Amino acid sequence: MNYKTWLLPFVSFLASICCQARSIQHPSYLLGSPGLSNSKLERIEIGKKTTALIFALNAFEDQITLPGNVYLTAAGDSLPLLSAVAYRHRCDEDSARQVTKGENFAFQEGDSLRLVFPCLPHQATTFDYFCINDWDSGKMLGIRTDGLPYPSLLPPAPSLRLTGSLPDWPRRYAPAVVRGRVHGLPRGERYVLSVSANNSNIKDNPFPEITDTCGLFCLKYDLAYPILVNFSVVGYPLNFPLCPGDTITIDYDLNRAANSQYFDAYHPEKKKALHIHGGMTSLLSIDSLLNTLRLENSSFQQDSIEKAHHQSYAEFRQSVWECHQNRLSRYAALPLSEGEREYLQLASEKAYLDRCNQYAFINTLSPNPLDSAQLAAPEKQMDFQDPHAAQLIFPHTLHTAYVTSNTSYETYLAANGLQSSVMGRWLEQLDSATALVARVKAAQPVSAKDINRLSTEYQAAIHELQAQLAPQLDSDSLWTPQGEPETYLPQIVARHPGKVVFIDFWATWCGPCNLGIKEMEKVKNELENQGVIFVYITNNSSSTDGFMEMKRKHRGEHYILTEDNWKKMKIPGYNNAIPHYLIYGPDGQLKESVVGWPGVEPMKEKILNANE
Repeated sequence: MNYKTWLLPFVSFLASICCQARSIQHPSYLLGSPGLSNSKLERIEIGKKTTALIFALNAFEDQITLPGNVYLTAAGDSLPLLSAVAYRHRCDEDSARQVTKGENFAFQEGDSLRLVFPCLPHQATTFDYFCINDWDSGKMLGIRTDGLPYPSLLPPAPSLRLTGSLPDWPRRYAPAVVRGRVHGLPRGERYVLSVSANNSNIKDNPFPEITDTCGLFCLKYDLAYPILVNFSVVGYPLNFPLCPGDTITIDYDLNRAANSQYFDAYHPEKKKALHIHGGMTSLLSIDSLLNTLRLENSSFQQDSIEKAHHQSYAEFRQSVWECHQNRLSRYAALPLSEGEREYLQLASEKAYLDRCNQYAFINTLSPNPLDSAQLAAPEKQMDFQDPHAAQLIFPHTLHTAYVTSNTSYETYLAANGLQSSVMGRWLEQLDSATALVARVKAAQPVSAKDINRLSTEYQAAIHELQAQLAPQLDSDSLWTPQGEPETYLPQIVARHPGKVVFIDFWATWCGPCNLGIKEMEKVKNELENQGVIFVYITNNSSSTDGFMEMKRKHRGEHYILTEDNWKKMKIPGYNNAIPHYLIYGPDGQLKESVVGWPGVEPMKEKILNANE
């Protein structure tokens, strides 16, 4: 056969392939898309003129809203959403329907959504996907155009154990990083990554941004003292201290645990899948003991509840102390290092104090023989003067910061004459530093002399914060309420005689709070023209950048308080949940206390009613 006879059809065949979109099955570990109800990105279609992302829709609701801001970035270019098409049953063309930005549309489990963007730049080997709605954002970064999985970060290695004693944590202000890779997730499972920490740490809030790069994540904290990180992937919790300057690398190979039930309780196969290095992660060798301790301390068995109902506080505390002693006896029989044993003892002492503080709560659990008058009695019985205080090691070592930095223990230390203990002095310094941070955020004058009274690890952080905020301060923001916290609200309202004062209690990390603030902007001009004053109050759990952005974007009076002063303010109707709203009438009297965001029209009606 003449070669020209078969060459032409072959070239035509190649051309037809090149003109078609290249379909890439999304690797199984590249899952999840916040902003689209945790839908699964199934595949990518890369063509000559367009790039399409096809999501399988998964949600607890039966309808979602396509966010108004959806785009890709690649090789420095931003690619806007061209069109969105919803399908029944995995792209059935007969069911195709256009979806517009901001449209709320119904769907069923197994339906698909096709998002079409301009073609990727020719040189792009990865691209990023962003999906931003009113109060949250989803993103998938570093999506490979070849569909191949990313390599592991760490080679498999035996878990290291902490030997010797617990090391001292560095007394300095420095960033700490947790980075890792989650890969090999069996198809059909959903990738879940969550992280929380136990306190704000001078500058940042306890909910750092997770940069999720399709299996690769990175978290950065600015720290002046250790935090206890609770890190969870697919239901398996890891808890370890994170210190200033630490770098933790995690590689979680889920194929190693493919036969285990991820959403069950602790399973040893999950631990085999984990490779981890850096910082204090060697304490994960006692993770199963700590997990048992947490379960013991958080459980409320029926017989223990009924027993507590018939115990005085002193009797209840003694029974909790005996549980603590039993734990220490179990630990003493185990082949543990000195550091592991000390850490477990500190964790058990924390559990002892926390359980004692639950006495009043346990007495509210059913079956409860107490009438309403007696229900107040348990709390009145609680006495922080503890006959066992001298046997605890937690007040006398800064290693306690590896377990907790909870300032609520100051009450216990004071009741037992331990204010001058190592932990007592450290908590006092931490409280002072936190109070100064709140003053700096609230644009109150803070002198170098005030800052230099603190321990050195706090000074650099607060000076840096002052420098960051200095260009944004103005004279109108310098007034703040003075005196006892319970007088703050009357002081704020008294500044505006004859006006309706709308007070919004919020935080930067609270999605419903931020939604409510944004929605109220739609009617803010109208209400301000009728004499309504907008006041926004948050506490030090809000991030610095988020608080300053709030002040820039939303007119009104802005206050940031320490968490302690927030608690002492005695907010009417407040039940430890935000958003919370108060509406005062022109006579200065409280007209409404609103729990949760009710919607813009109902809120507007409540405000207008207060003016009548």
